[in-house]
Amino acid sequence: MFIVISSYIYTGANRRLLRAHLMRLLYGSACWYICTGMFSTIEASFGQCYDLKGNMIKSPTSRPFHRRSCRQASGHWLGFDISGHCFLLIMSNLFIMEELRVMKSWAILGGLLGANSQMDEDDRGEFGPPQLPNVSRAEFKMIRSSYQRSSGLLRWVFSFTASLSVLWDLMLLATIIYFHSMPSKLLGASIGVSCWLLGYRFIFPSMEIGSFGGLAPGMPGDGPVHFVLPRR
Repeated sequence: MFIVISSYIYTGANRRLLRAHLMRLLYGSACWYICTGMFSTIEASFGQCYDLKGNMIKSPTSRPFHRRSCRQASGHWLGFDISGHCFLLIMSNLFIMEELRVMKSWAILGGLLGANSQMDEDDRGEFGPPQLPNVSRAEFKMIRSSYQRSSGLLRWVFSFTASLSVLWDLMLLATIIYFHSMPSKLLGASIGVSCWLLGYRFIFPSMEIGSFGGLAPGMPGDGPVHFVLPRR
């Protein structure tokens, strides 16, 4: 919801750019689907069936046990269970941090648009104010109007999403303390960080927003108005 509302504002409701920004959600969903599937495959492929006393159960047939047949034999399947919790919570929080970063520059966008001023449209010239020479009059009017109408809603969504991030931190702390082995947690965390690093440090910055048929996601804040402060 934060991506939808914020990109709707700073792209001036440009459908091609809106679709491009939503591709980052598709990338995150693909990371989740592929990696958790891989975790399940690893656990199923390298596990063994044990009884409640910790003794390995041998398969009564020539076929080895798999997870389902182990449960049917009243056994407990033990394999290398990469921590999906550490993976998903860390990756989600890193993605949230990247997306919410546009709010640090939101006042700058308002200043560029003159959103808090009452100057007449004719005073802005045909192509908007002097600091936005590449923005057409129609784009300028749309972005300015969206900023004024939707910034309040965006701040509420920002607060809710930031609260989710705090909740994910608490859940991550509980996972670290109570669940999984240390190698499992470290590997899950490393894969989560790798998904973020690959997307937000290599793939997204290297693509111009909306290229490749409108599918290149670009970075949060990319659009007709360049307002996001550079990373420090």
